[in-house]
Amino acid sequence: MKRAALYIRVSTDEQARHGYSLDEQRHTLEDYAARNGYTIVDIYADEGATARKALKNRHELQRLLADVRAGLIDCILFIKLDRWFRNIRDFYTVQDILDQHGVKWIATQEDYNTTTSAGRLNLNIRLSIAQNESDQTGERIRFIFDGKRRRHEAIAGHVTFGYRVEDKHYVIDEPQAAIVRAAFLYYATCQSIYATHKHINETYDQAFKVESIRYMLSNERYIGRFWGIDDYAPAVIDFDLWEKVQKIRAIGRRAEVPRVPKEPYLFSGLLFCPVCGRRLAGLHPKNKKYYRCNYSAREHVCTFSTSVFEPTVERYLLDNIEERVSRYTAYMEVLHNHTDQKAVHRRITTAQSRLDRLKDLYVTGCIDRASYDKDFKVYQAELTKAKMESRPRVQRIPTGLNNILQRGIQAIYSDLSMAGKKTFWKSIIHRLEITRWTKGVHAQLEFNIIFL
Repeated sequence: MKRAALYIRVSTDEQARHGYSLDEQRHTLEDYAARNGYTIVDIYADEGATARKALKNRHELQRLLADVRAGLIDCILFIKLDRWFRNIRDFYTVQDILDQHGVKWIATQEDYNTTTSAGRLNLNIRLSIAQNESDQTGERIRFIFDGKRRRHEAIAGHVTFGYRVEDKHYVIDEPQAAIVRAAFLYYATCQSIYATHKHINETYDQAFKVESIRYMLSNERYIGRFWGIDDYAPAVIDFDLWEKVQKIRAIGRRAEVPRVPKEPYLFSGLLFCPVCGRRLAGLHPKNKKYYRCNYSAREHVCTFSTSVFEPTVERYLLDNIEERVSRYTAYMEVLHNHTDQKAVHRRITTAQSRLDRLKDLYVTGCIDRASYDKDFKVYQAELTKAKMESRPRVQRIPTGLNNILQRGIQAIYSDLSMAGKKTFWKSIIHRLEITRWTKGVHAQLEFNIIFL
């Protein structure tokens, strides 16, 4: 038995005008499948979605296409072509996918024959008519919405939190509006999205996501501005408070009141979580600077819960940096002096021999020009690479590392400011990888130091 997918779609407007309910479509298609010997794989229902909607936004259609690619479907059933598409370009985009996987479609209440030129012409005409009808419907809806906007009336759809619709107009929903005002006032004081999110959810027993609070604080509808039209609805938030919050968010830090500059984190951007590999974030409660993995502390998806205190890292580097630099420069010296020139020479000889043999094969007619050109590029690239490696290498040790060898770390480090110390570490170290750690205030840490 052939495997069939049932695709049903209805927009709210179409259901009201034509009675294309999902239940009716499902019943019709199930009956057709039973009468014609199809096994139903699944039912894919895009409810409230127009056929002109972007392909990526028709989620059930995307699920259906995924099953097509997986080889689970032989045929797609829908009642009419306009349930499938009203857009010629999107129709043929999807048709290409169906053709690649040998999947057919049937409009159970219409007859199409795409095997003849006349049948394909009929299909294109019907698609053009459906697209034109959809365009005209869109124009009528836009005309209606434009009129509603001129009259400052509510438009069907999601109503912004803090408002409700009354007598076709937006009015303030006071219980919700109180929460919105509290969010703006709290953020203006603490200047933290996360703190505001926690305060609102705990105080008002809500379940907002952080992104919802962030969107709320930037939603200009709360000053009565809808679709760029001022005074479209009563303002929930005083304009001065709105402007203050936007200024705080625009500069991206907790300021309108100047702050005393804090000392920089010496190793920001250098320390990486040994479990998930992400950069560690710096914190400074009670002037104790340390680093942690936020994917462990906030998201709880990483198991590295150890706090890496900055003095511990600094002490480790000061105690070990000279020995690590000596090992690193010695390794670079060995690498420079002991390049396997014999192996490189063998590679040069082999590549040159292959080129010579290839030429002989072409001259004697054993291979054609296309094969010669293809293999010549490969062998010539191998020869060029080997010759480049045979050239003398220039040893390059960063200036900061040479200074450590010549002067010692204490002579360099002791007179630096905090900002200077941070610059110093970043001038010589690419990253610090934690290789061993223990928990607690007196945690022991070991690092793999990767130099620039």
